[in-house]
Amino acid sequence: MLGFATSNVKLIKNSHNPVVTAIHLSNFWETSVKNTHHYRDRQQRVETLEAALSEQLGDNDSQRLCALLKASSSKIYKDQLLGTKQVIAVHTLHHGKINTDLLARILSAPRLTASQLRDRLEAYQLNPGRLSAAMADQPIPDSSGALAGYAALNGQSSGQGESHVIH
Repeated sequence: MLGFATSNVKLIKNSHNPVVTAIHLSNFWETSVKNTHHYRDRQQRVETLEAALSEQLGDNDSQRLCALLKASSSKIYKDQLLGTKQVIAVHTLHHGKINTDLLARILSAPRLTASQLRDRLEAYQLNPGRLSAAMADQPIPDSSGALAGYAALNGQSSGQGESHVIH
């Protein structure tokens, strides 16, 4: 038997037949409660996953990785932590520790998910020489001439864009 207040129940009878033909529960569905929190302590689960990443990568790199995952996917951060932990575990099992240059390049990305991490690690394994070639091709930025090309666009030699268009 369902437990509900009798004030919310309406018995509907047919005038020709005295047997109840339907029961109307006016507020039953509105007051039902669903348990959407499947973990008892959600923060404890996150802390456990962050600690596991710290063991896999070290404190500094794991903190940077966790911050990047949280900034990229804050609503599914816990799932991203779990996926990242699994990706790193599989990579370490098959290929050993993650290359430090590769990890530094991955951590410098503006966004990252567990799937993107997996894809980048797989791409590195297919062609590890590409990373060192890409690192060698990157010029060291010269701050004095970095925006010199833009000076010709606005006619200013300083490149600071002193004249602005009012819309």
